[in-house]
Amino acid sequence: MNFWHKRLVYFQVLLLLAVVTLQIFFPGVLYTAKVVMMFAFFFTEFAVLELQRSENPDAVYYRKSCVFALLDLLAVSAFILSGILWLIGICFEDNLLNPLYVAVILLYTAIRKLYIIKNYSYEI
Repeated sequence: MNFWHKRLVYFQVLLLLAVVTLQIFFPGVLYTAKVVMMFAFFFTEFAVLELQRSENPDAVYYRKSCVFALLDLLAVSAFILSGILWLIGICFEDNLLNPLYVAVILLYTAIRKLYIIKNYSYEI
C-alpha cells in the first residue's frame, strides 16, 4: 500500500465514522451533509480501487479471514436489502429503515477498511 492509498482509506474511514455519528445523533435531519459525505466516500473508493489495481499483484500478500468473508457477504446482503427498503419507502412516502441499522452497516464497513489496512502487506 503506498502513501496515497493508505491516506485515502483513512479518509474513507473518517467519512464513514462522521456519517455514523450524524446518523445516530441526528437521524431525521442533515440529509445533505450525509449525502455529500457518502458521495465523497464513493468517489474516493474509485481512487482506492485504481491504486489497488495499479499495484504489482505478485508482491501483495493479503491475509484473508473466512469470518470476514462471511461478514462481507452479510453486509452486501444488508446493503441490497436497505436499498430495496429505501426505494419502497420513497414510493410509499414511509421510512422503513431504522437509522441504527444504517449506522451499523456503515460502522462495519469502517472496521473492515481498518482491518484491510492492518493485514495488507508485501510479504511473500
